Amino acid sequence: MKPQFIEIPLKNEFSFSVMNYVRPYFHNPIHFHSTFELTLITQGQGIRIAGDHIEQFQEDDLVLMGSKLPHQWKNDPYCRSINSKSISKAIVLQFREDCFGKGFFQIPELFGIHQMLNNSKRGLKIVGDTHHKTKCYLKKILREDEVKRIITFLEIMEGLSLSEELIPLA
Repeated sequence: MKPQFIEIPLKNEFSFSVMNYVRPYFHNPIHFHSTFELTLITQGQGIRIAGDHIEQFQEDDLVLMGSKLPHQWKNDPYCRSINSKSISKAIVLQFREDCFGKGFFQIPELFGIHQMLNNSKRGLKIVGDTHHKTKCYLKKILREDEVKRIITFLEIMEGLSLSEELIPLA
């Protein structure tokens, strides 16, 4: 199946998007988009596709998908049954590389973040202490607004860029 391009509309009043994604089941086809996507599965299980990598996912799965990387989360069949009361949930943070202006992530102080974003083009599974810290920040950023959102976003990016607990997928 050929991946579909899905453009992610980001609201003009925000530099990036963060949302609680709640559905009866994950339903997107294999797709890609120009945004980076950090996804924490908070409920659900099934198969995750990242490029040429296929793996089971379950609650607490945390992955950073790079820009233009074909990917999909597909629930197990029981989650899709008409009589199922299962709900699939995720916290999803989406952003463009130029979310704070062209070249922002290329300034010398952010070299590590720039490298980590380049590495995310393969998809990065986040594990260990980094997983725990990133999960806490994602829950925190949902409640924040304005400058605090940006600070927490940069804390997430810094933590990921310094981590040795990122597993390339594709």
